[in-house]
Amino acid sequence: MTWKLRTGTDFNLKRMTRRWGALAFAAAAWLLFSGMGDMGGDSTVLPPDPVENYDARLTDQSDVSVELTRFSFNGVTFINGKMGRADVSVDFENIQEAFFLNAGDGIAAKIHLKNGDMLELRVKRGDQFMGAASFGNFRIRVEDIQSVSFERR
Repeated sequence: MTWKLRTGTDFNLKRMTRRWGALAFAAAAWLLFSGMGDMGGDSTVLPPDPVENYDARLTDQSDVSVELTRFSFNGVTFINGKMGRADVSVDFENIQEAFFLNAGDGIAAKIHLKNGDMLELRVKRGDQFMGAASFGNFRIRVEDIQSVSFERR
């Protein structure tokens, strides 16, 4: 539809709508994609500085072992998870070693305590262990771990 304006110029509604629609689409696409620059995840690893310093020997699912200091679980020095319906936190001070197995929707953590007891927790996928290795900082998801042995420094 075209109208003649008093100024003598033609006003074409169809062309105007197409131009504004294209501009609106371009603006929406820019807003959507401009925030996606880091979608691959942050590869910089900065382990927290836990209150207590624990050394650990961690073995991943590929049988690669690494010695770590300033070791933490999600930034704290205890492993937390579910035992049945209860929430449980086990301090690294009490753990001799822990083994991790894929178990359906979560990860089964079989924890051997220094007093000889054993318990099993269900931890969430995506939880992370972090620490400092001799070659640099280290971060690994719990589902990629086979075992961890603890020592307090």
